Amino acid sequence: MGFNRRNFLLAMGVGAAGVPLLHPQAMASTAGTTLETTATPVGASGYRRLTAGPGWPTVIRADLVAAKPNREARRQALASFVQFSDMHICDAQSPLRFEYLHPIMGSSAHRPQETLTAQGSTALVKRVNAVKHGPLTGRKFDFLMTTVN
Repeated sequence: MGFNRRNFLLAMGVGAAGVPLLHPQAMASTAGTTLETTATPVGASGYRRLTAGPGWPTVIRADLVAAKPNREARRQALASFVQFSDMHICDAQSPLRFEYLHPIMGSSAHRPQETLTAQGSTALVKRVNAVKHGPLTGRKFDFLMTTVN
């Protein structure tokens, strides 16, 4: 069986057909998640710049039952989800914000960062869409949950 176009296409077709059969954990990756990197403040006090810092460690909870050896090989994901916290999309030009009354009241609620909430939310959704799978199990995300304070 020599190397020719027909054999090459046959091998590529068989290989491509086997991709869905891969174990989801084979697609697991921490890239783009907080397991890889987190925003870390630089400086001691006041307003501080953020820089890329180390990711969050994986914690094995043994308070209810001890972890068994070789658990990675037996691991089966029940669900994989994304959690957004306290999402806001502000309309900084809305006349209902009453910012024009703040000088009269003696307080200020001027928040210049609020004009960027739509762009920040878009970047967050793009990041999650790029990740696509749970970082440890490789399972595709089942749902997204938004929590508030």
